[in-house]
Amino acid sequence: MLSVNHLSKNNAMNIAISLPELHADYQVDAQQKSSYQSDGHILLRNILNQEEVSIYRDVIVDAAERYNTEKRRMEERDTYGKAFLQIMNLWEVDENVRKFTLAKRFAKIAADLMGVEKVRPSRCGCLWWIFRLKWEC
Repeated sequence: MLSVNHLSKNNAMNIAISLPELHADYQVDAQQKSSYQSDGHILLRNILNQEEVSIYRDVIVDAAERYNTEKRRMEERDTYGKAFLQIMNLWEVDENVRKFTLAKRFAKIAADLMGVEKVRPSRCGCLWWIFRLKWEC
């Protein structure tokens, strides 16, 4: 498997690499579904294993760096702009991010929580901490 770390940050080419398939089911139980439906949000742990997190973290960070259009110096940005980069619909321009964003595992979890048969993304924003503090699994 090719590591994203081997791709140049300045390389604008969209190179599809071999990535783990995210098709395995994640079981949502009745209590989780009920909690989501009453609260409108839920924290689900271990949706990805450590290897998947590591691989896709590199993929998304690499794409965020390549497609970042923020050129202002840090002192010229507002508080939000100092903390985050926002790149809309990154999955539409990067094939590797698309594999993550459109993963069947995530879609099934969302559909199960909402009690519907299928879901689809309508708008996806990549909020990326500039300081890359920590990704939670």
